[in-house]
Amino acid sequence: MIPVGLAFELAEKTGRAKLRMPDGRHPSAAGTYLYGAVLYSSLFGRSPEGLAYRGGCEKPLEPALARFLQGCAWKAVTDFSAGQDGQKER
Repeated sequence: MIPVGLAFELAEKTGRAKLRMPDGRHPSAAGTYLYGAVLYSSLFGRSPEGLAYRGGCEKPLEPALARFLQGCAWKAVTDFSAGQDGQKER
């Protein structure tokens, strides 16, 4: 499983990024970027923090926003993985 919902929740708590389109159902460019960062972290088991790619759906994200979303992605994946490890031990 890939914790995209957890990453969205972490990022949305701060109000720093608009992650959804006005319909509330589809991701914005920032939401799509966050999804990709979570996918990267989940598949490769490493942080996306520091990656130079900032998206290209509409235009590249601002560097600070990309860094913020990379951090949210990595936190979501590591928190989720820690919870999964605890479930396996039961």
